[in-house]
Amino acid sequence: MKSLVILDGDYLIFDATFGSRIVIIPAPPKISGSGHATIGERKMCIEGDEAKVQVAATYTTTTHTIPGSGIVSIKELKPGHLAQGCLSGEVLITKGQEPFTASFRPTILAMTPVGSPDVSLDSDGTGEFISSQKGVYAG
Repeated sequence: MKSLVILDGDYLIFDATFGSRIVIIPAPPKISGSGHATIGERKMCIEGDEAKVQVAATYTTTTHTIPGSGIVSIKELKPGHLAQGCLSGEVLITKGQEPFTASFRPTILAMTPVGSPDVSLDSDGTGEFISSQKGVYAG
């Protein structure tokens, strides 16, 4: 199914829930595009650009109420997020029909009021692309 092509500077939305963690991202994150093809002088995002998304965030859990911090990233795109480009031959990133898989890696563990730290394991969540253009589809 065809989906809107994602461009350099397009926003991402990550769901706040990553397992038992509630993650807060202070500013809307963007993706950087590195494709050769452009739309309105903005580069199209290509496969591999998603791996460069690294967003600083804070988090808590229901029991660990003293905030910790970590990094949110895109763990895996779904097949509907990738499409072969017509002109450049590069694999383009598209909005897709379903959320991608995201990951949260704690760097400073959240704590309980009595000083017990959260676990240091990564946790998964979801996110989606917000396309700034409404006319170019791929798929």
